[in-house]
Amino acid sequence: MIVSDISKGVEGVVAWGSDQLSYGGSGNITDLYTGDSSFPEQEISQKIGEAIKAWAKKNRVIVAIEDFIIRQKNSSRNFLSPVRITAAVMQEIFNSGLNISVTFQSPSDAKGTCKDERMDLWGFPIKTLKDRHSRDADRHSILCLRRMMANPALQKDLLSVP
Repeated sequence: MIVSDISKGVEGVVAWGSDQLSYGGSGNITDLYTGDSSFPEQEISQKIGEAIKAWAKKNRVIVAIEDFIIRQKNSSRNFLSPVRITAAVMQEIFNSGLNISVTFQSPSDAKGTCKDERMDLWGFPIKTLKDRHSRDADRHSILCLRRMMANPALQKDLLSVP
């Protein structure tokens, strides 16, 4: 999501994309292991990192990431995939040396503030059920934007990498 003026909120959004990177087309984490015989998590992390770094070369970039808190006794490869992808994206950002800020947000905060009805009213529709993960990314972008509008000092509290 590209915002021209933070103070305008969703009206300041000048570009928006609702794509997601997945293997096998379902958006399920299990497709990460059936769609590529090598190491697809690393490829996904690099693609996300490259997109962030490309924007950061000429623009201020704030990355909102859905925090992954383990609330169940599960250490399976599929379950922990988001943790590895997030860590790899953070490493891509750190290695870039660019001034990129990162904020972590809980899933419940984003879904509570940016309900489906609001997302539709604001002009961020969901195309298909397969796009549910990209909609969650949109929720986090809008939540981050709304938090910065409500408290401009928040921008100083974001984790700056490096």
